[in-house]
Amino acid sequence: MAMVLDALAHTMGYAQRTFFHTAEPAREHGLSIEDGRAVGAYTGATPVGPNVPQNVRDAYTKELGHISGVDGLIAEALREASQADAKAAAELDKLAQTINVSDTSQAHNELLVEASHLEFDILRADIPVGKDPQLVRAWWTA
Repeated sequence: MAMVLDALAHTMGYAQRTFFHTAEPAREHGLSIEDGRAVGAYTGATPVGPNVPQNVRDAYTKELGHISGVDGLIAEALREASQADAKAAAELDKLAQTINVSDTSQAHNELLVEASHLEFDILRADIPVGKDPQLVRAWWTA
């Protein structure tokens, strides 16, 4: 149980750091985070129409890209936390059923091995292989 909880704690800490890391790019681009989403100057007020200057249209398009990046970091943090929580909960429920196992061979060769594999599985899910460069940077920063 300790291995599963250790992996869960590590992953939740990483997810929290990933979420906190969203403040940096949000601040760099003049965004804020409200209700778990990035918000900018144009949020809720899309500049449309023939009289909108090109520089406003460009700023809007640029802001949408920044919002998408920050929202991606938030979504990744939530995905990591949710995935680790689900895996750990399932394994802890399973281990609760084996609390009375007195056969040390079974405990070491089956239960411990399975729990250690799950621990690595939970930790491996944190590594952002093939993900957005901003997520990779957040992972290394965390």
